Amino acid sequence: MSSSRGASSSDNRQWKRLPRACDECKRRKIRCNSESMPGKRCSNCITSNSQCTHVEVLNALGSARGYVLKLEKRVKSLESLCSHLQPGIDIDQKLEELERTELDRVSEEPAKSTDEDFAIAALSDGMHRLVFSPHQKRFYGKACCFSALIPTLVQKRRYLFYNPSAEPWLDRPATERRMEMWEIKPWPNEELSIHRARPISAQYDMPSDDLLQSLVTLYFNEENTYLPLLHRLTFEADLKGNKHRYDSQFAATVLLVCALGAASSDDPRVYVDGKGFPGWRWFIQIAGYCRLLADPTLPSIYEVQIHALATMYLLSCGMWRGVYLRTQMALKLVQDVGAHTRQSQRPNAHTELWKRAFWVLLCLDVHASACGGTQPSLTYEDFDIDYPVDCDDEYWDHPDEFQNFQQPVGKPSRMGYFISLCKLVVIKMGMHRALYTVRRPMKTKMAPAPSQDDISATHDEQLALWQREIPPNLRDDSTPEDPVFARQKSVLLYMFHNVRLFAHQPHIFDILDTEKMRQSRSAMVCQSAIDAAAQIIASLGGRPWPSSIGFPYLAYETMFVIAHILLMYGTKRATRQDMEKIETYLSAWRRMEKRLPLAGAEVDIAESLLLTPEDIPQKSLPGSRASPSSQASPSGTTVSESGVLPTSSRSRKRKSASSKQPAQRRSPTSRGLPDIASTSTLVPPSFDDPFDTSLFDAQSGPPWYEMPGVDLATADFAWANTLIERLDPPQGSFGEIGQSSNFPGYTPSHLHQGYHYPQQAPHPAQSFDDWGPIDPR
Repeated sequence: MSSSRGASSSDNRQWKRLPRACDECKRRKIRCNSESMPGKRCSNCITSNSQCTHVEVLNALGSARGYVLKLEKRVKSLESLCSHLQPGIDIDQKLEELERTELDRVSEEPAKSTDEDFAIAALSDGMHRLVFSPHQKRFYGKACCFSALIPTLVQKRRYLFYNPSAEPWLDRPATERRMEMWEIKPWPNEELSIHRARPISAQYDMPSDDLLQSLVTLYFNEENTYLPLLHRLTFEADLKGNKHRYDSQFAATVLLVCALGAASSDDPRVYVDGKGFPGWRWFIQIAGYCRLLADPTLPSIYEVQIHALATMYLLSCGMWRGVYLRTQMALKLVQDVGAHTRQSQRPNAHTELWKRAFWVLLCLDVHASACGGTQPSLTYEDFDIDYPVDCDDEYWDHPDEFQNFQQPVGKPSRMGYFISLCKLVVIKMGMHRALYTVRRPMKTKMAPAPSQDDISATHDEQLALWQREIPPNLRDDSTPEDPVFARQKSVLLYMFHNVRLFAHQPHIFDILDTEKMRQSRSAMVCQSAIDAAAQIIASLGGRPWPSSIGFPYLAYETMFVIAHILLMYGTKRATRQDMEKIETYLSAWRRMEKRLPLAGAEVDIAESLLLTPEDIPQKSLPGSRASPSSQASPSGTTVSESGVLPTSSRSRKRKSASSKQPAQRRSPTSRGLPDIASTSTLVPPSFDDPFDTSLFDAQSGPPWYEMPGVDLATADFAWANTLIERLDPPQGSFGEIGQSSNFPGYTPSHLHQGYHYPQQAPHPAQSFDDWGPIDPR
């Protein structure tokens, strides 16, 4: 009771209005007791013999009352104006709705959503529908290898005079896709499916001795050269000593080595009844390998190697989604033993194996994170381990222990490539943190957050310094005689150009103005990287990437192609050289389709982005009629006005009769990229039931962008609507990308035989090549 009374009295004291101070006390900022003094004259004024007045208070109150009256009068005037402009509107109801909206907005803070946040959400949702599984909705960040896909589609619709705000343009049926290229099932049957639970057995099914030796040799020649996880002499010595017969962890390592080596083998025994992915029969035996959650023991080097090898194999199969979870767990195991910190002792075999394991896992983690758009698990500040010793495997041991790990003078080491790759991965990891974070860096008074231009300039300086530190035998101007060094050089420089694109690609996503795109330095750097990467692909002569890095590099090729198409649509420029660069990538992907089916899916995506209205077979469009500008030739083929033979749709194996010929279409290689000012004069296909084009009517207001030379009042956009209808995937269907497609000035090799290039001289300055080489600094 007493406590309640005390609380009540404190509340009364709290809410008791304090007396107004007199003018003198208010000026001197002292306590005034005029309210309790006789005659309302405070003791301070009595002491100072001054008058105790309250004039300033009365004047202030008077001015406040006048201000309130003025505001009320203005509110009434505004209400009258609103009633006159909008008769019948209930102002009180609108004000209540506005107040509720404002309260909801304030209650949801402090996490303010920016345009960038909505862009990330749209990217994740769009990638869910465009590329992958319709049943598992994953998050895809800004760094995803397909991040340029959405801006490219926006630029394409802009090029086709399509208003992307008219309706949800990702919720439409798509053209046919090759399901065998999109469904990732490396297992030969459901019994060996990765989704099937199976106990971990200490008894593994090893390959025969002759096949085992062959696969181990292939692994060290084709895979370990580029991601040197294992020491060959140590591994072969343990294998010769039959350690895999009694050590289950080493046996699991051997199985994964065989699985990776099988990708380069022609032996039919690497398959199960000739089906599935090579080596799957050995990988699936340890697919569920994982330590117990409550296991207090420290991990062994074999356990970490198992996670690294399993990640390599999953990437070689194209099963990249979620593999970064395995790399992150493995890196935590490395941190558990302290192998991520610098060692002061002399190098030995044990510490070098841990170094290699850490750096290989870091490379795989950065690769996998870049594919999925997630952040790498470590930052630069989380480790200070040295790079591996620049020494080949055969020089690890020497009779004189002081000469161990000493590379002969004048003989370049194969580890020099991997050390340079690790340095480049560290740079890319920093770019990932700086350019692709979900939240921008926190601003402080001591160190304000740098601008995007400053970040890009810093990264360009780092890349220029990295170039100067490359071993001489791996530089761009070198011609190594050793085929291993030649391929290492290609892998390394390709990664370098990918990092250049990775640094500048975000700056071109939001550029919708053609001239700004042409003058953008980031666009020029991206185009320079794309051109250099295409030359590297062509120099490989059809030889695929190593299996262990096959899919990450395939994903990087996708970044190059989509960014190149984005630049072509954004700058309204495309030449024969531009199309040949894209064909270089697509040809390499088609050669990889049998070994890596997702390469075929990349072909479908790229060709769908290159599809234009003139390339669509008119018979495939609903209600379309034959164009009067074409005529039948004596041979039965259709000849266009330009006299160039048309191309046919991609020939595919179908369940229907093979005698059914695909529809013929005009070859887009007979022309360059159409001039945007004259595109409105193109004769679109006619439709029995055309789409509603009221959204594009000039009377309904200007579109979201302006196209010079286009009369929107007379332009017919039905063909563009039909194109989008067939190109875009339906909601909830991932990867419904086009059946056959190309771009003005380009025809895939599998669509027809030979090229038909225009005879007219190319338009001046139609390619980024005309701007000269780009200095990365």
